[in-house]
Amino acid sequence: MWFTTLLPNLILNYGQLEIVIHEQFVREEMKVDVIGLTRIQRIDDESLDDYISRFRLMKARCMTMIP
Repeated sequence: MWFTTLLPNLILNYGQLEIVIHEQFVREEMKVDVIGLTRIQRIDDESLDDYISRFRLMKARCMTMIP
């Protein structure tokens, strides 16, 4: 289900696929709270599109409903 919600053309190669799968499924804390969302920062050399996609993935794991 998660994979079908990814933005079109978000993953262009196997390396990117590995990263998004790792970010989604391999982590110590599965849930994100609002404070965690406010702390997300853009990584060096990260494109704005990649940052927004990463933010949206975190928002999807947020325990609080955010419109």
